[in-house]
Amino acid sequence: MAFSDNTLLRVAMTSVGLVAGAACTDDARHAKGGPPCPADGTCVTNLASAGATTGAGGGGGGGAAAVDVSGVVAVLISSTFDQSQLYAGEATVVADQAGGGTVSAPWGGDAGALFTLHGVASNARWLLVDNSASASAIVATYSTLVLSASATVTAPVVDTGVLDTVAGALLPPVAIDPSAAQIILALTRSGAPLAGVRVSSPPSGAVVAYDQGAGAYSTDALATGAGGIILLLNVPASTAQASDVTLAVNDAQPKTFALPIRLRGHTATVAHFAL
Repeated sequence: MAFSDNTLLRVAMTSVGLVAGAACTDDARHAKGGPPCPADGTCVTNLASAGATTGAGGGGGGGAAAVDVSGVVAVLISSTFDQSQLYAGEATVVADQAGGGTVSAPWGGDAGALFTLHGVASNARWLLVDNSASASAIVATYSTLVLSASATVTAPVVDTGVLDTVAGALLPPVAIDPSAAQIILALTRSGAPLAGVRVSSPPSGAVVAYDQGAGAYSTDALATGAGGIILLLNVPASTAQASDVTLAVNDAQPKTFALPIRLRGHTATVAHFAL
């Protein structure tokens, strides 16, 4: 089953049979898009302050109401990071738990057609698809999450081969460091990809590339192109703990936006923000 298009990935599944036959026409880069930033250029989030460390799925669930979240895992299969298909392997899906800590559920194998996370914090902002030690075909992936009334989502996971191909096509070619964090930002405005956005203060040691349209990226470009995609590759990060950090970007006006990012070594972060 393949997913495509450039709107938010939202799978409305009311039964296992519907999952098997669903035709999804939303953007595969995120479980649901992050909330828009207000006019003053600041993003109000429930994440910890910049540099704060959390557990494998992150903290921030203390005192929040609990919800159950069900969904599927889909692997991103294109260099535009907006097309995917159901992931046929096994993985573990993790989210912040109400009251603190994390909650997890298996995907694939004998786990059934859906994963279900019980007791997710209602203010949770991230899903983690954690790969098994043998699942070298995918990179463990955080994705932005905003819970809907149905609380049914599709969690994207990055294909290792796609990431290697994109990095290798840069000039000069970039070799992906498996111990580092990889960040893929999809930026939109009024539902369309947003051109002219740049990272004002990239993380030290990161390789920054901007889309030049249709899955092409350049480290020489100064801002996003028609695809609204920013890649931050080989970002130094702890492999033991996730961190919630703030990444500042500027649009063409210019206006500054503070984007909350969760990152961890050995892991990709696929984040959508409507600016």
